[in-house]
Amino acid sequence: MSLRRRLVGAVTGMTMLALGGALAALWFAFNDAQRRQLDRALVELAAQIARETARAGPPPPRLPEHPGPVANDVELPNFTVVYGAGGRPVSKTDAVVEPPPLEALRGGDPPEVFDFDAGGRRFRGVLREVPGGELTVLVATTRADIDGDARLLARAMGLVFALGSLWAAFSASWFVGRMTRQHEALRALAHRVAGGELEARLDESGRPADDKQLTADINRMVERLEHLVRAQQRFVAHAAHELRSPLTSLSGELQRAVARPRAAEEYREAIGEALEETSRLTELANDLLAFASLGTAPGRGTSEVELAQLVDDVFCAVADEAHAAGAALALEGAAPPVFGHEGDLYRLARNLVENAIRHGRPAGRVRVRLGTAPGAATLAVEDDGPGVDPDERETVFEPFYRSPRARGGGVRGTGLGLAIAREIARSHGGDVSLDPAYAGGARFVVRLPLRAGP
Repeated sequence: MSLRRRLVGAVTGMTMLALGGALAALWFAFNDAQRRQLDRALVELAAQIARETARAGPPPPRLPEHPGPVANDVELPNFTVVYGAGGRPVSKTDAVVEPPPLEALRGGDPPEVFDFDAGGRRFRGVLREVPGGELTVLVATTRADIDGDARLLARAMGLVFALGSLWAAFSASWFVGRMTRQHEALRALAHRVAGGELEARLDESGRPADDKQLTADINRMVERLEHLVRAQQRFVAHAAHELRSPLTSLSGELQRAVARPRAAEEYREAIGEALEETSRLTELANDLLAFASLGTAPGRGTSEVELAQLVDDVFCAVADEAHAAGAALALEGAAPPVFGHEGDLYRLARNLVENAIRHGRPAGRVRVRLGTAPGAATLAVEDDGPGVDPDERETVFEPFYRSPRARGGGVRGTGLGLAIAREIARSHGGDVSLDPAYAGGARFVVRLPLRAGP
C-alpha cells in the first residue's frame, strides 16, 4: 500500500473512530436522560396513587384514570395495578388487560424502577407499598415510546456517521494528495535515477518556499551524484586506456623476444624495454591506488607538519630524477607548521615538484617558495618551462589528463599527479591552483589552512 493510501486510511479511520465514539456517547446520554425522566415520573405517580389508595381504605375502590407519566414532554399510557394479600390483584386501571403476577415482579429483588414483560409487551414500572396496609401498587407504562425514539435516533446517527465517514475519506484524500505531492515527485525521481536517468530533475516552479528549497537541494544532490557517476565512468575508462598502452607494449616486447632465438645483447635490450614498461605500470598502479584511497583509510590522524622539512625530504627523494633532467632545486621562504596527514602532504609536495621537473626546460630551475596568507600557509612550486595554456588551467587537474605537448614530447607521467595533489589539499581544507599571473613558466600554489592541533 502506498504512503498516500496509508495516510488516507489512517486519517479516515481516526475520524470514523472519533465520530463514532461521539455519536455513541450522545446516543447513550440521550437514552439515559429519557430513562431518568421517565423513572422520576413513574416514582412520583406511584407515590401519589399509593397515598390515594391508603386514604380510601379497604376494600380499595376502583382506581381513577390518572394521567400517565410524562417523559420528554409526552404523556405516556398509565398501567396501574393494586395487589392485595398474597399478591392477588384487587384493582387495576382499564388499560391493564392481564395483570402480571406480583411474584414475577419481585423475583430477584428488582431495583426501584425496573423493566418487565406482560402480554407480549415491554413495560417499565415501579412498586410501592401502600402505607398502613398490605396493599402494593404497581405503576408502569410501555417502553414503546422511548424505545422508538432510541431506534429513530440510532438510524439518524447511523446516517450521520456514514455521511461523515464519506466526507472524511474525501477530505483526507484531497488534503493528503496535496501534502504528499512532493513525496510522490521524490519517489518518481528516485525511481528514474535508480533506473539510470541521471539527468532527471524535480520541477522547482510553482512550489512553496520550503518545498522549493527542498527541491533545489535534491536537484543539487542528484546533480552531484550525476557528476560523481560520470567522473567514475571517465576514471574507469581513462584507467583502462592508460593501462592498455603499457600492457600492450610489454606484451609486444616479450612476444618479439621469444619469437626466435636472439643474442644475449638483444635479450638484454628487450628485457630492459620490458622493465621500463613495467616501471610505468607500477607508477600508474601506485597513482591509481593513491587516488582511489584518498580520505578512505581508517585512523588517519593529524600531526604538526613542518613544510620546510617536508620539502627537504621531497628534494632528497627526487634528487636522481632532478640530476638526470639537469634541474636545480631551490627552497625559499618560511611558513608556519600546519596540521594534517604527513604522508598525504608529502605526496602532494612531491607530485608538484616532480611535475615541475618533468615539464620545466632542460637544465632549468625548480623553485619552492614557502609563505603565509590570511589564515593559511602557502607552498608555491615554480618551473621555467613553457607553462600551461589558458584553456588548460583547470583541465590539468582532471584525472589522466595530459596535455598534447606532454604526450608529444614524451614527458613521463600518468596524468594523476596534479589530480592527487588537489584532492589532498582539499581534504585538508585547502586547495591547489595555477597562478595565471606567473609568466616565467608554471606556478602551482598550495594553500593549507592554519588550524589548531588535536
